[in-house]
Amino acid sequence: MATEGTGAAAARDLGRGWKISPSVKIKSGESFVLGEVRDQGIIQHIWMTPTGNWRWSILRIYWDGEAQPSVEVPVGDFFANGWGAYAPVSSLAVCVNPGSAFNCYWPMPFRKGFKITVENVGPRT
Repeated sequence: MATEGTGAAAARDLGRGWKISPSVKIKSGESFVLGEVRDQGIIQHIWMTPTGNWRWSILRIYWDGEAQPSVEVPVGDFFANGWGAYAPVSSLAVCVNPGSAFNCYWPMPFRKGFKITVENVGPRT
């Protein structure tokens, strides 16, 4: 169970050890590491429910220890919602459901590891 952050009260009856905070708030000008693995494998599913302006959240994916990202794209564009407004998508590779539930199912293999980050490039408030 999450003991701090946005998920501190979520799933409180399930007890500790169940999960960490299921969401984060990324302040303007900051970056957050969504996931990092140092091994071989394959990403089969990415799911997120972003809020705010999707054009200001930049998704970056680094493969196999590379210094430069192989993927660098606004979150909405990555999930076929590049106009900044919800649009349903139902395809083999991407599904966008009501409530901005963004899913992608591209198989993304890696040999040495990966790192996925999201940066908030929106105006500072």
